[in-house]
Amino acid sequence: MKKRLLTAALVALLPLSLAACGGQSKQAACQIINDKAVKAIDGLDPSNTEDMIQGMTQVATVLKSDDITNKDVKAAAVAAGDSAQALADFAKTVGDDPSSDQMTEAMDLYTTFATSMSSLETVCNGK
Repeated sequence: MKKRLLTAALVALLPLSLAACGGQSKQAACQIINDKAVKAIDGLDPSNTEDMIQGMTQVATVLKSDDITNKDVKAAAVAAGDSAQALADFAKTVGDDPSSDQMTEAMDLYTTFATSMSSLETVCNGK
């Protein structure tokens, strides 16, 4: 179950797209996130828990990158990065047989991550 949550979380990163704005454009900021996130998870095995944890940690770093300077994208990306890191940190502490309470917490963390990624996608796509 933990692998499925992490895999779903990483897949949620892929649809980030482009829009335009002033300073660093939203398009440029979102492109940086997209390019670095794809590179961060390239070659990882979605069936390997350690790879998924590593991928989420790397994605969290990408989302909180200093390369993102557009204020709208930065705010949404940092929120998504924080939630990605929280999910990765939790996954590190849970064994292969999580309790019911741990599964509930994992689902809450995943929901927070998915919501924050949706907000980032909205900022990037202008929806």
